[in-house]
Amino acid sequence: QPPVIDGNETYDHNATQPVIDGNDTLVENNQTTVEPITPKYIPIVRTKEVSLNDQGAYVFRGRILTDGGAGIIKAGFEISQSLSFQESLRLFVPLNGDAFQVKLNDLVPDTQYYYRAFARNEIGKSPGSRKRLQTQSLPQSHAWWHALPERTGGWRTSPWFGSFLPYSNGWLYHADLGWLYAHSGQTDDIWLWSSDKGWLWTANGVYPYLFQNNSAHWLYFIMKKDGVAHFYDFTSKSLK
Repeated sequence: QPPVIDGNETYDHNATQPVIDGNDTLVENNQTTVEPITPKYIPIVRTKEVSLNDQGAYVFRGRILTDGGAGIIKAGFEISQSLSFQESLRLFVPLNGDAFQVKLNDLVPDTQYYYRAFARNEIGKSPGSRKRLQTQSLPQSHAWWHALPERTGGWRTSPWFGSFLPYSNGWLYHADLGWLYAHSGQTDDIWLWSSDKGWLWTANGVYPYLFQNNSAHWLYFIMKKDGVAHFYDFTSKSLK
């Protein structure tokens, strides 16, 4: 074929031909198309209201509103008695579709908690809104100490635990151990919380030995001196 003449320039039809715009800008016909990159974000999660089921357990529920364009790695709840969630309990729970929940039956009665759902994907972790829970008071007729004879001023004496002054909200003042929060099930054992020792476990036939939950140490109550309870720590072999 004869060449095409455009002005003073000659172009061969058999050669790869550029496209000429009005400003003589050359654009290649075989440009590579770049697929757009889908952005990924942290997930968005909803904290739902806690409900109390027929067995007396508190049911915490959450829902994933969006996974942020990435798969959810973990989801669960943070529960704390602190508004800032210091020293919080973190629970990881499995997803059921976009929903998740957990049941707890060991929360301290008549106590204020704060809780929020959370979810994590490859981008990061996102908390849901913070909510407040006030647990129910323990009915006095069901209290573990209710069967013990009441003495003057409301004091009661356990054959193995000693004398103490109980309150219907779960707190008690023990003649030797001082202020404690007590929680017990149907068996003859008891969990005690103190401000300086945390959670302690003991039972009939075990006391004055107590198991300290946060250190996993066994303590032995020795005596009360100057209003302070003193213990022997079997792990550190020291007095506390």
